[in-house]
Amino acid sequence: MGGTHDLYGRAFTLELEGDITFFDDGRMQIEQINTNRVGMNNELLVVADALGIPNAGLATIKLPLEIPVGGTYLNFITNPVKNLPAQYEQLQATPQ
Repeated sequence: MGGTHDLYGRAFTLELEGDITFFDDGRMQIEQINTNRVGMNNELLVVADALGIPNAGLATIKLPLEIPVGGTYLNFITNPVKNLPAQYEQLQATPQ
């Protein structure tokens, strides 16, 4: 006998902040960290029934999941958008 659960996609809101860095080769790095706690209002509450009988309450497990402040770190780096001039590349390769 299989159990049931409601562990599927959940809608929740992350409030993000962070830096954007621009590199000489045209790449851009975006770093974002959440500033809010997710899970206080049971938006991530998972309910499972080990006996496979939904809403029977016989072996119901409630698992409150949470994303703490700073618990999400997103880092995105784009591809270079320009070719560097040969002189610049040589300058960078030369030890100083």
